[in-house]
Amino acid sequence: MTLLNLALSILPRQRLLYQAVVGYEINEYGIQIEKLAPKKVIYGSFQPVDRATLAGGGSLGKPSTGSGGAFDFEGLDMQRRHFILYTDQRAFDLYRDQSGDYLEYDCRRYKILSRNNWYPYDGWMAILCVDVGGCPE
Repeated sequence: MTLLNLALSILPRQRLLYQAVVGYEINEYGIQIEKLAPKKVIYGSFQPVDRATLAGGGSLGKPSTGSGGAFDFEGLDMQRRHFILYTDQRAFDLYRDQSGDYLEYDCRRYKILSRNNWYPYDGWMAILCVDVGGCPE
């Protein structure tokens, strides 16, 4: 049993939808838009990130180095709401020359910014996201 699975045996798991960006296409107005894969159900612990952590005052998954802990927070818009998904599912491929994928939870949409991949060591990963608005139709 991983540390995440132990924690999720006490805390409730949340059900989210994951949608990968699989390419781009040009719409009828000549604007490049994301082409999205079908949505997949995933489970994990979805938690807001406080501003102190975003400012470098805390850590997310490993000891803080004083510059943002486990994630590189430089350049993040501090006025937006950020969240972390802790999950034992390996559905995320952020390094394929595409825009960040999406999560949906409680009729809000979140763009994935980066991941802290502890999967090879402990069987889980932490996914940093930003709230980008309501769920699409």
